[in-house]
Amino acid sequence: MLREALEHGPTTLRVKGNSMTPWIRPSDEVHVTAATGATVRAGEIVVFTDGGHLVVHRAIRRHRGGWVTRGDGRGDEDPWIADDRVVGVVTGIHLRWVHVPAAPRRVRAWIGRALIHGTPWIRRIARRVSAPGPGSRDPRPPG
Repeated sequence: MLREALEHGPTTLRVKGNSMTPWIRPSDEVHVTAATGATVRAGEIVVFTDGGHLVVHRAIRRHRGGWVTRGDGRGDEDPWIADDRVVGVVTGIHLRWVHVPAAPRRVRAWIGRALIHGTPWIRRIARRVSAPGPGSRDPRPPG
């Protein structure tokens, strides 16, 4: 269904799980553009199918004509996924009440690779982005 929607242009998905925290939290919306496994770059956030569900995880490395992925909030890598299971890449995120526009693809991939390799300053920025500021509140309903 998503693949057909993406044929008409980018679309928005609401994230349900917490595997991509602190960058993407449950109920955040991601903007997705059509892509195939062959066009993805290491470090990009991809959307792929897994047993009838959609998964939003970061592409870690190419492997046997597919990808190894991982949620930013998890230590373990996902099982290998074939290129044909990739339906799109995330090009923008609504983090809480702030929209983070799509950075150029090269920048998104660079940031992703820095996260993959555990660059400490990137992780500090992620914690700041995900923590509410003094006197601020998340306007979304709890849960």
